[in-house]
Amino acid sequence: MTFDINAYIEGRLDAEEQARFEAELAQNPALREELEQERELREHLAVMRVRSRVREAIREAPPEKAPAPAWRLKWWMPALVALLCIGGYWLWQTSRSEPAAAPETLPQQQSQPPLPAPQMPPANRPQAEQKPGETRQRPADNKRIAAADPANFRTNTAMERFIDGGLRSEALKFSAVAPANDAVYIPDEKGRVTIRFSGKIEGLSDAAMDALVLAVYNNRDANTPVLSLPLALKKDATGKITFDHRQQMDVPMGLYYFAMEEKEGGERMYVGRLFIGKSDK
Repeated sequence: MTFDINAYIEGRLDAEEQARFEAELAQNPALREELEQERELREHLAVMRVRSRVREAIREAPPEKAPAPAWRLKWWMPALVALLCIGGYWLWQTSRSEPAAAPETLPQQQSQPPLPAPQMPPANRPQAEQKPGETRQRPADNKRIAAADPANFRTNTAMERFIDGGLRSEALKFSAVAPANDAVYIPDEKGRVTIRFSGKIEGLSDAAMDALVLAVYNNRDANTPVLSLPLALKKDATGKITFDHRQQMDVPMGLYYFAMEEKEGGERMYVGRLFIGKSDK
């Protein structure tokens, strides 16, 4: 395939022809060299044409009729030299302004953001393993409210059905459980309360000593605890299993339910009820 270099330099190619020429130019060193030589030749010829015009102008100048003073001799020479320089520079700039061939570059593929990991429903999401003594408290429930919201003191039907019997498991028996139902704790000036959870359990095997957790729920959500921690159990002198844990809490004032439940499966063995603060209504 032949290419018209003169037509390319003079801008006489249409868009499709120019694109084909530049594509060939990007991969053909010989064509690029030929194009550069043609441009240098054109620049040289342009300068020669300017010089020829200057010489013709000098030859066509009328003869001097009389000797002129030295300061008026050849007054047009500086202007002619300046014109020659300006014309040569303009021609050089014009020839160099032709579009240069740029090497072909492959389009960069835009990186796609990583797809978010699929979210599992709360009911099926595996819970992280808890360490003894570790507490979990939802950040949203740490925010104090200036005044007690009456809605925070309404009973939760799902939790209330466990209160009367208290015991859900026939194999286990809880006694001397604290706090007693409907115990009231008044927050300090920083909005915190310290609650002692204690009691005795009968019917629990030694192998199941680490199988229970203590969970605290607000009155709005009976499925997600605001606090959950392993229930540390010990044997007293008589061989009975006991628990005694003090927990500081910083939660909005309202009605709360505490439960002893299985670590695996979440079956509730005991449910109690307590109040933090008092309702204004």
